[in-house]
Amino acid sequence: MKITGAAQLKTAAARLRAAPEAAERAGYRAVNAVAAQVATQARRDISSQINLTQAYIGDQMRTDKAGPNKPVATIRMRMRAIRMARFDAKQITAPAPRAKGDLRRGIGKGRKAAGVSTRISRQGGRTSRKAGFLLPLRAGKVDGGNGFGVFVRTGKGRDDIEHKYGPSPDQLFRRWRVEAAPDIKRMLADAYASQLRYELKGSRK
Repeated sequence: MKITGAAQLKTAAARLRAAPEAAERAGYRAVNAVAAQVATQARRDISSQINLTQAYIGDQMRTDKAGPNKPVATIRMRMRAIRMARFDAKQITAPAPRAKGDLRRGIGKGRKAAGVSTRISRQGGRTSRKAGFLLPLRAGKVDGGNGFGVFVRTGKGRDDIEHKYGPSPDQLFRRWRVEAAPDIKRMLADAYASQLRYELKGSRK
């Protein structure tokens, strides 16, 4: 019985030569695809917990993509103090017939500052800080320059004040990535299997 298959042997050899390259491409492409999904999900989940927009949280994130000979993508969340005023801070006022008011802070004539309210949790209500007050910030200060900050007095002197900050996306991201790790592993395994099939299919052409 004569058995021949020269053409088939050549095709199989070509596939074997292409397999390592296909596996490498599948690896870093799958990693990048999952990294993009993870970044999107992290923004959504963190924004559902604290009263910050997805756009703002996304501005604090940086993704370093994987590539040939570098099958690792890194997602970093900027470690940055978030001023309390960013959490929808509103000036609370109280009647004060002789007060001139302060339009910059939303205090009308005949009223005085009586604390600050903020909403930090996305699901929770507003929290009042009777000892707090709003002050305009100078350009170049923490968290983007101009705007207002929530302060509390720490002494009797004019400069005896403390700028208050809220939870940062970085703090929540550190906890989120631990909780999401099992799902990310499954996503990566599925993405790699799918991408490898695609790469190997392409190498057959």
